Amino acid sequence: MEMEKGLLLGEEQSLEAQLVQSKTQLEDMRNRLCQIDGGIRLWKIASAQELSGMKRKLSSCERNLQRLEKLHEEFCGTADEETNLLEKLKYQHEQIELERKV
Repeated sequence: MEMEKGLLLGEEQSLEAQLVQSKTQLEDMRNRLCQIDGGIRLWKIASAQELSGMKRKLSSCERNLQRLEKLHEEFCGTADEETNLLEKLKYQHEQIELERKV
């Protein structure tokens, strides 16, 4: 009987040690999950801010293009001035395409 009791006590201590170790691992995993969640939250905020900035920049480019197109429609000047305006229009179209790709 004493031997059986000793074996059971030994097994109980072993299981308790495993339980403590499992609880520690669980707590470590929970802490890591919290860190990951925090990182994801920060990334989402930064991404939203960056996207907002890109949208503002694209909108600004589109407004500038509309202004240049209106100037071209109402244009009455020399051929050199018109060439200069057309180059600006071309550049603005390229800028918009670049911003859209980004």
